[in-house]
Amino acid sequence: TIACRPARDSTPESGQNRPNAGRTVRSAFGSSYGRDKQMIGNFYFTHVPIVLCALGAAVCITPESRGKKMPTWQILLPGLLAGCGALILIVYPEISQLFRADLWTVVALSALAGAARGWFMRKEADHTFGVVRVSRARDGRWAAYFLVLMAILESVAELATPPDDHTFLPTMEFFTIVPAGYLLGRAVLGWFHARQSSHVDLHDA
Repeated sequence: TIACRPARDSTPESGQNRPNAGRTVRSAFGSSYGRDKQMIGNFYFTHVPIVLCALGAAVCITPESRGKKMPTWQILLPGLLAGCGALILIVYPEISQLFRADLWTVVALSALAGAARGWFMRKEADHTFGVVRVSRARDGRWAAYFLVLMAILESVAELATPPDDHTFLPTMEFFTIVPAGYLLGRAVLGWFHARQSSHVDLHDA
């Protein structure tokens, strides 16, 4: 007696449709993986430079806070790096954020406070050798440290929260932009005032 093969089921759950179902699952998985990969790529593309700019500002301002001689142009570096990091934070993910009046009000007020500090800082400038010495101004160092802290916290919060839950962003932006604007205004006016100040011989100092 020849045993008959069981009839192949033609229902949607049968093996006949399994290849299509498998392709659908793989397609959905690939699409989800692609989105996750793109989100992670965007995260590193934007937040790593923000943190690096903040760290660079903290490193560059160290000689100033210790009252050491340094090239006059180095006064600019902490503010420029902090400003670049804040600008990246503002324009990501929508460049239209550049046109927010409330954001620029915060930037302007913090920059004005920093500019006043940069102008009135005690400094000695040697115009012959192009070096300057600031008298142990620690406010810039603490502002840079705070900026580093906020840049790291903002990056961790961005990575840990769902993409549709960014209620923390306005607060994070505020506490990142304030020290960045302060350092920028402080650096620009400090550099300008150093170039205009009286010559002091620092060659042997």
